[in-house]
Amino acid sequence: MQNSVPRLAGPVGLIALRAYLERAVRRGPALMMFLLFAVGGGILSEQLGTDRNWDLKNYHLYGPYALLHGRMLFDIAPAQVQSFFNPYLY
Repeated sequence: MQNSVPRLAGPVGLIALRAYLERAVRRGPALMMFLLFAVGGGILSEQLGTDRNWDLKNYHLYGPYALLHGRMLFDIAPAQVQSFFNPYLY
């Protein structure tokens, strides 16, 4: 493994360990930024609540509704081209 701690003995092992620790320290700020943005995005998503956009209403919700209520042959392309995706995939 590339990220495993070197297990060499003697001076060579100390040099390899030092190189490993230097790489880990250099990666630290990037990892912290990634975690900050990932956690921040999750918190923001929770605060904003449910998404109610056009795609959700007309494609993701109406497709299964039309299938379950027998509207597939009456409502022609209510969600434009997305209407023709297979509703059984839900």
